[in-house]
This record gives sequence, C-alpha cells and structure tokens, in this order.
Amino acid sequence: MRFGFVGMPEGHLPLTQAAIYLASPRKANTAVTTYADCPRPRGRARRFASALHLRNPSSALGRSMGLGKDYKYPHTYDGHFVVEDYLPDELKGRHYYQAVK
Repeated sequence: MRFGFVGMPEGHLPLTQAAIYLASPRKANTAVTTYADCPRPRGRARRFASALHLRNPSSALGRSMGLGKDYKYPHTYDGHFVVEDYLPDELKGRHYYQAVK
C-alpha cells in the first residue's frame, strides 16, 4: 500500500510498524527469498478492492453502503489482536513470506 493512498495522519503508522519490525527480529535472508518468490506483475500492476468492513464510513452514504460495518478495532481487544480477514478474496490462501524461527 502506498503512503499517499493512506494519507496523514494514519500513513505514518504502517511505516513506523515496518521499521520497528525490521529492526527487531534476528537477521535473516527472508526479504531476499520473499522477493524472489513473489510473482512479477506483467504490464500495469493489478489493484484489489479492500473489504467493505475496512473502508472508512466517513459519510451517511458510506454508512448506508455498509462501509466499516463489523470492523474490529484490535486495540480495544485483549492483546491488541483480533482474528479478522484483511486480504482481498483474490489473495487469500497465498503465502509469500515465511518467518524465521
């Protein structure tokens, strides 16, 4: 996801999380192997629609369309974690990254 697509103030959060994650674990070559295993887009990169429950219901129209309905804000749950699908249906079941143990 591009920073410009997310925008401020939320845009800095995924970048910060990625930096912390990359600085924290033992060092490994997972970035190299993950990149090598990912399929390369041919031509224009394909875009996938985000799930309705992940979209911001910032207007009455958005709310009437079900945007944001049933979204679980992880920080209001124990352990700041919820089991929830974030991937588009077209990407479910694909695995590109394998964490080093």
